[in-house]
Parts: sequence; C-alpha cells; structure tokens
Amino acid sequence: MREHHAISPTHGEEKKRTKGHASLILVCSPDGIVLIREPAKVPAFWKLPGGHSKGDEDPEETAARELYEETGLRVKKCQLSELLCFWRRDHEVYVFGTYVPKLLAHGLLSLGPVTGEETRVESASSLNMLVESDSFLPPHRRILRNSDVLANVSAMLEECI
Repeated sequence: MREHHAISPTHGEEKKRTKGHASLILVCSPDGIVLIREPAKVPAFWKLPGGHSKGDEDPEETAARELYEETGLRVKKCQLSELLCFWRRDHEVYVFGTYVPKLLAHGLLSLGPVTGEETRVESASSLNMLVESDSFLPPHRRILRNSDVLANVSAMLEECI
C-alpha cells in the first residue's frame, strides 16, 4: 500500500480525479541530477522528467515511460522508490527517485528520443543555485525543497554507495 503525503484540497473543495495521475522522476547519479527542458517553450524552464499517465498505466509505468521518452534512460519499475505523493488540482502526483551509476551506459541522450526535450546533468554542488534561479520550474522547485524528498534521496544515495 502506498503512503500518500496528500495535499488537502482547498477549503470546501472535493478531490475529483479527471486526469489520472502524473509521475515525476528524480534521477541521481555520481555526476548529478538529470533535468530536462522543452527548448520550444517560452520560457523554457529546467525541470524533473515526468508527465501524465496514458491509459491504465500505474504511476511507476508512467515514470519509466516518461523518463525514456524525455531522456533516453531506461529503468525498471523495481528500480523506482516513491519519494512523495500529493494531490494537485485534479490528479495525484507521484515523485519517484532512482539511482543510475552510469548515465551514458543506461542510454542518456542530449535530446529525448520521443519528445526532443533537452537534457542536462546538474552537479550536486550547483543544483541548489539552478533550482533557486528563474530558469527552474516553480512547482518542481517546491518538490526539491521538500524535506521528505531530500531525506529520501539522501537515504537512496547512501544505500547505493
């Protein structure tokens, strides 16, 4: 059973699922964290890979599919650790973490093979500066500031070392 860190709807609202769910994935490696952006969008914010479910996908399937489409990286569902789950407007958002020791060996591309999104590996030492800049997507900034996410990522990295 999933442990949900649901954000309650605003006063008087009911939770009404109309869009399935969204999954984001925080990919950690010795080189840093994998980020993406859509260069055709203005402004083109850096963000975590992820997106909305298709059909009857479960959250892990959505995360794995989106990660491949946007970065070329392939991961199995069993490699994903749920870091956070919360309610946003009309759907649940799942945040997963995974550790990939060698990004290029696992297929990381400079452009997503399906979406054409640009990829970037941001080192741990410079990640905070990028996250706090105007070029980082604000909702993803809040996720990376979340103490539960930070604690889970630290634990995940310690297990893989």
